[in-house]
Amino acid sequence: MPSPWIDPVRQSGQLSIFLGKTATGGGWSTSFTTAIARFNALANLLNFGVTFSASNAPPDPNGLGGADVAFEAGNGQVSFTALGQPFSRQVDGNALAGNTYTVSTSSGGGDRIAKAFIFVPATPRSANAKSRVVGEGVKLVIAVHELIHACGLSNADHSPASKPDVFYGYPTIDVGPAAAADRIRLPDGRTMPPVWMANETARLIQGIW
Repeated sequence: MPSPWIDPVRQSGQLSIFLGKTATGGGWSTSFTTAIARFNALANLLNFGVTFSASNAPPDPNGLGGADVAFEAGNGQVSFTALGQPFSRQVDGNALAGNTYTVSTSSGGGDRIAKAFIFVPATPRSANAKSRVVGEGVKLVIAVHELIHACGLSNADHSPASKPDVFYGYPTIDVGPAAAADRIRLPDGRTMPPVWMANETARLIQGIW
């Protein structure tokens, strides 16, 4: 079930997002920039009610200041602090999927998201742990998928196999002869990129923004 953000953020119609050093050093900076541009293009096309903007300030670990969302790369145990509370999670650094963790606060009589922390896999690989890292096209799909989670959609909101899009939860990879030719394959046989979204997923975002 989708979860709304706190009112000041929701009313702004924008989520600020900070690119952390782990993602910069891990080669995700290009995918980060491209993913924001693609998400915002979809947002304008499908009227999400929210877009992303890059921020130079990380989320304030003790309050609501700084960026709303952090974008990091992880492998193994990762940690972050939000609203004065430390968190620790496990991330598979070789996976083809990221992890987004939201931290909520009570506002207006119900829980609202106050911060979100995206961890993309540090070295997403085309097969096993000894295989090469995937190309930018697959990284783009992973990143846009996690941006959707950061908007407030949960794993339970993943698009179904009967009508998959970028928010499908169990994609596979078509490994190309070179990383640039790698593609994500969906159950209906279509591949990404290009990245698209079904109206059903768009409506879930619209419903909380």
